[in-house]
Amino acid sequence: MRDVIGSGERLYLREAAKDPKWVDLAINRDDPIGSYLGIPLRFQGRVIGALTCITPTPRDFSETTLNAMSSLAAHAAIAIENARLLTEARERATTLEVLDEISRAHQRHPGPGQAVPNHHPAGQAGGSL
Repeated sequence: MRDVIGSGERLYLREAAKDPKWVDLAINRDDPIGSYLGIPLRFQGRVIGALTCITPTPRDFSETTLNAMSSLAAHAAIAIENARLLTEARERATTLEVLDEISRAHQRHPGPGQAVPNHHPAGQAGGSL
C-alpha cells in the first residue's frame, strides 16, 4: 500500500506473494495472498489513502473491473473528504458555541475592575435627545 500512496499510481500484482513489490506490512494473515490491487484515493490532486483488494488466489482483473474499482476509489475519496470537512465544520461550530457562552458569561459577570457594558433593554434608549 505504501507504493500506491507514495507513487499515486495503481498497483496490480497478479501473484502478490511471489512479487518483490509485495510487502506484507506487519499484517498477520493466516489466509494465503493471491492477487493485490491497490488504487490511490485522490482528492484535489493529493493522495489521501488507498483502496485495496486482496484475493486468496491469483486472479486476473479485467480492464472493466479495474476501471470500476478506479471509479469506486474516486467516489470514496470524495466521500472521505466530505466526511472530514463535515467533522471539521462541526468541531468549529462547537468551538464557536463554547466561545460564545464564555463571552456571554463574561458579560454577565465581569471580573474585578472591569466595566459592565451599557445595556439598554429593547425600546429604552439611554440619554436625552
